[in-house]
Amino acid sequence: PCSTPFPETEPNNSAGTADLLASPCYGASGAVSPAGDADYFSVMALNGGRLWLLVDTGSPPAQSGSRDSVLELYDTDGTTLLEADDDDGTGNGGDGTVEAAAASVIAGRVMPATDTFYLRVRQYSTGVIDHYHLVTAHTFGGFQTSGVEPNDDVASANRMRTHPAVRVADLSPAGEADFYSFFGQAGDTIFIAADLDPERDNSNTDVDFEL
Repeated sequence: PCSTPFPETEPNNSAGTADLLASPCYGASGAVSPAGDADYFSVMALNGGRLWLLVDTGSPPAQSGSRDSVLELYDTDGTTLLEADDDDGTGNGGDGTVEAAAASVIAGRVMPATDTFYLRVRQYSTGVIDHYHLVTAHTFGGFQTSGVEPNDDVASANRMRTHPAVRVADLSPAGEADFYSFFGQAGDTIFIAADLDPERDNSNTDVDFEL
């Protein structure tokens, strides 16, 4: 299970003052304020493992500022950019309503070494984000299994038995849908993401998720 989200600790506007995310599945909360602020977090990763990252700028709580976040993943030196995302994610603040279509997500990034890496959260320009949740998951080894067909209805859904868990699958033939099941408890926060370009060759595909 993921840890309980913790609030960021200011100042954390550089790699040297980054807040540590120490668990394979971790959450943090913060704000990009004042204007032009940026928050840094550090995360441990294993060589060949995958990082799954989301900045949720949805509500609750209410937002009076921007919802447009940028998420950047940096190498072990804290300055070499490995990957960045502006608005590929959606944010709902943990409820059933999507309020943020300009949230940020990095899905399935393969890590090049066993070491500490860095994340930076900022607003798209120089604005303010009143509140965000940062969700991180690190998967490796036994976390990843292949999807099993047929799983095109609830009765044949593939069971996700670890948390976090990764399924490698395809949607074929055209029009197919895959079903998955997992165990949840009241109060759990569920983070679902798809890496639609695992080779990082800009050949991704759009998909819809329904929970």
